[in-house]
Amino acid sequence: MSDPKSLPASGVVGTDAAQPIPRPQVDVDKLLPGLDNNLGFVDLKDGDTLPIAQTRVRVKGQAGSSFKLSANGSEVSRARVGKKAVLAEQRLLVWEYIGIPLKAGRNTLTVRQIDPFGNERGMRSISVTGPDRLGRIETHLPEAPIADGHTALPVTVRLTDAKAVPVTGRTPLTEATAVRWQVEDLDPREPGVQVFIDGGKAEYRLLPPDLFESNKRVAALGGDYQFSTRGRVYARHELISSLSSPFALNQLQENHNTVIGIDTDYMKDANLFSEYRARDAFDGRSSGAAIGTRNAWHLFEGLTLHTSAEQVKALESAGAGFDSDSQAYTAAIEYTGHPLWKASGRVESYHASNAESWLSTLGLAHKLSRDWTFLGRSILVLTDSEGAAGASLQHRRQLGVAYRDTETNVWNALARYEHKYEDGSPRVGFGLNTTGPSLDLQRTVDAVSLHYNYQPERSWVVSGRIAAKYVQEDSFGIKSGYDAELLMGRYTMDLTERWDIGLQASALAGEGFESVQFGFGPELGYRVADNLWSSAGYNLFGFEDEDLSADEHTDQGVYARLRFKFDEELFKPVMDLLK
Repeated sequence: MSDPKSLPASGVVGTDAAQPIPRPQVDVDKLLPGLDNNLGFVDLKDGDTLPIAQTRVRVKGQAGSSFKLSANGSEVSRARVGKKAVLAEQRLLVWEYIGIPLKAGRNTLTVRQIDPFGNERGMRSISVTGPDRLGRIETHLPEAPIADGHTALPVTVRLTDAKAVPVTGRTPLTEATAVRWQVEDLDPREPGVQVFIDGGKAEYRLLPPDLFESNKRVAALGGDYQFSTRGRVYARHELISSLSSPFALNQLQENHNTVIGIDTDYMKDANLFSEYRARDAFDGRSSGAAIGTRNAWHLFEGLTLHTSAEQVKALESAGAGFDSDSQAYTAAIEYTGHPLWKASGRVESYHASNAESWLSTLGLAHKLSRDWTFLGRSILVLTDSEGAAGASLQHRRQLGVAYRDTETNVWNALARYEHKYEDGSPRVGFGLNTTGPSLDLQRTVDAVSLHYNYQPERSWVVSGRIAAKYVQEDSFGIKSGYDAELLMGRYTMDLTERWDIGLQASALAGEGFESVQFGFGPELGYRVADNLWSSAGYNLFGFEDEDLSADEHTDQGVYARLRFKFDEELFKPVMDLLK
């Protein structure tokens, strides 16, 4: 993510602190030629910050004597002396103490030199800072990031304790997968990107993500506040272009959902929750109180089972003959036991007296190489309800190969095959729709597509799609079939820091290229503020196709797009107030 108009979460920026000293593992014998025999510490000085709370300490003095070391007033046992070294020509003696425990914060180290008769012949003291356990993860962005949506953004990560003292020991860190990190995942079997940070500081490169558009998308806004080690409160509002699930997005339906809740852990990987939910409007029939449980069961390494159950009570009755109470159950299994394979399956069910629905998903990903990944997905949605809505069945199966140029990030591509089956006939459902009309329509779509994105320079980008489909329909016993092919391309170029211009051209052919429709139009974009763009375009001519171009603006006329990226800093004043 290299554009200030789409900056990632900025993290916690702390105060400046003393930087930890390097702790090279140099053998004592190799240090001797560069040392004198004055009493003191080797490679430690007053005011240093140590990388870890348990460290080695080396002291030096005159040969023929011995040393007494104390940490914070307590004498360190001679049993911790791991090595002694002498340089005779310089009358130099060095002792190395191993594993000296220090407290978090300021520590006083004192060394005393003792002659062969037991008399003290000198003393030296220094103060050093020991780190506490990891308390803060700070992320820092460059002051002037390149605003092209193409160049990787350098993100500096610093680890400190609660007092801003660097924690410089080798520390594992999991980076979020909601964004693309240009870094090797040390353990692909675990969720997120696994890395190690040495020295308390590291720099990673964040690749630009695909920006969402306002059409056929899911937009969500939320946050949470953890008031104890086991409990939190949270809130979320979601706008989704579907009435069923995120897997069935379309342009004709829209659904608003608001959730406010509290949950608490009652055992490891298991919690209870209570939520207030509102759908579309804050009225009694669209609002409800839910209580339930979510659990994770680790069957063995790499295989996890997730279950949930909930009961929802409507705040107001839906009317005579309707029971607004409902139950929902979920079971999901996830396999991450192999570094190159990941698979998941999920079944959800919803039950009420006047409605019932089932959702089943299967997913598979296989990493073929650093740049190539095989993807597979199956989605089955079955809904039934009383009234005009009736029953419907949708089954989508997708197979694809994704290519991502991880070295230069110039090319990104996806080749995909999709089989989609839709059935709105009376044969599907659970028999709930006894009075409402049913649409006796079965529709099968087989589609192949190639999506690509090419950006050799940060100031311009070419993207496009090549796709084809064959459709079979059976409506009230009347069968028909047809094919269609789509060719689409878009060129976008930056004019200034805020303005960009684009041209979009497309062609839709049908019936073996006997009929061809074209689309063409310019688009002008403006960055209204950081993270917010507004774009407007006009297609001089165009067309519509629900399968091949449903998520693009290809129809004739004026259209507008609004794209917005935000992070938790937007709500920081509110969260500070809550705290």
